[in-house]
Amino acid sequence: MSRSGLFLAAALALTIGATTTRADLCGNGVLDDGESCDPPGSITCPTGSPAGSFLACNSDCTCPAPILDHFRCYGTRGHSFPSNTVSLVDQFVGTQATVVQPGELCNPAQFNDQPTVDPTAHLTCYKITEVKFARRQVTMRDEFGELPFTYIKPKFLCVPSMRDGVPSALNLDHFKCYKAKSKAKFTRRTVMISDDEGDQFLNVIKPSQVCNPVNKNGEGVLEPDAHLTCYKVNPITAVPLKNITVQNQFGGDTLRTLRGPNILCMPSVRTDTTPTTTTSSTVESTTTSTAVTTTSTSSIASTTTTTEESTTTTTEESTTTTTEESTTTTTSPGSASPAFLG
Repeated sequence: MSRSGLFLAAALALTIGATTTRADLCGNGVLDDGESCDPPGSITCPTGSPAGSFLACNSDCTCPAPILDHFRCYGTRGHSFPSNTVSLVDQFVGTQATVVQPGELCNPAQFNDQPTVDPTAHLTCYKITEVKFARRQVTMRDEFGELPFTYIKPKFLCVPSMRDGVPSALNLDHFKCYKAKSKAKFTRRTVMISDDEGDQFLNVIKPSQVCNPVNKNGEGVLEPDAHLTCYKVNPITAVPLKNITVQNQFGGDTLRTLRGPNILCMPSVRTDTTPTTTTSSTVESTTTSTAVTTTSTSSIASTTTTTEESTTTTTEESTTTTTEESTTTTTSPGSASPAFLG
């Protein structure tokens, strides 16, 4: 072999050796060149978050790509809104809910300089009423840490929305938000966000609600494990009030922003235990019942009332039985996936 050929072979060997060495370094617990986290499975993502990491490191020492934005929410008042009855199935129960009126508009927000996933996809959150809800206990983790919560009652249905005529693919789930309380101590802090209203410094006061991805009218769920944990905030500088137009599945509306409430919603994951077999079976039964309701309502308009009455009875009985007989084991289900319709 020529001298130049020998040099090339040696260089290739060194390159292969270096590549192999870098690959072998994944799992050594040290953040080496080319890695965004280490070791795999450690809660070290997103890397360098000023608030704190809350996602697990991938097996190849990379961080999972963000799938859900932070949201800055503003209290709103809309014009006359015709109430709608919708079918909602989340990880807890399947119900029929009455959508009453818009209550909040949520802008995707850059949080401490983290880029947004989709700056065009907003959430319009509508106040809802439904049958009596049995309280649940869950544990949520976000960039502020891990907190135990008690879900008090359903509060909002948040619907993917376009704002001010800006087109959007709206590749975003619906969310069912619950008023929630945590007995754990929460440390107040100041964060910086940037949304459609500009840059803002916010004093984060306390958690106020938790939002589950929800299957609305059998439309499915994109990311069953991606939740939102929402906190009351006080803006250091007041945001000017304005009129905003939104467009979503309920049609178009012009919303007037209000002085409050002011909310910051953080992407979050559940970390409590998995559900028992009994819980899964009961939820699947409720889910099936709701799915039938959705199909019947859309295809046979004349039987809507009969179907809703029948479903309400079935759902209430199923939910009540589950809660009364196994409150201790069913209040902390883990995986959200089995409760959703495909």
